[in-house]
Amino acid sequence: MPNPVFDYTYSWGLQPAFDTITLANSPQLQPVYAANNAGTPFPDPPAPVITVPTGTVVVSNPTISGTANSGYNITISIDGVVAGPPVTATNNAWSFQAQALGNGSHSVTAVAADPTTGRNSVVSSPDSFTVALGPPPVPMITNPANGSSVFNPMTSPIGK
Repeated sequence: MPNPVFDYTYSWGLQPAFDTITLANSPQLQPVYAANNAGTPFPDPPAPVITVPTGTVVVSNPTISGTANSGYNITISIDGVVAGPPVTATNNAWSFQAQALGNGSHSVTAVAADPTTGRNSVVSSPDSFTVALGPPPVPMITNPANGSSVFNPMTSPIGK
């Protein structure tokens, strides 16, 4: 049987002190609360890591992906604004489909929330990428037809 490994040193005691209360000669129930010696009941979750996208993307709504502990809820911010509802990490990975972004440089950050403790991670390292969709399509002129003459006499002067 493997030995358990603990990240923190824990201690326990009775509150109030044992010698200030009188106990009956029978089994007693006493509440026990887990906390580390610093008084922090649970550590903050580690920050998620953003792995995709990188560099230049040619779609306006890129998939943003990364790693985090399974079960953690990941909130994505794009250019400093929360981009949508949190996604849940599964198998230590998460993925988020961004809404349409304009051409240019964008920055993404993420925060992990542990649903069992309610604690949030620090903000992840920012991931920068560029959306490069290319020029818009060339307009197509359909009217007047090719080879037609158009005459529109000016009936009143414009300007002074």
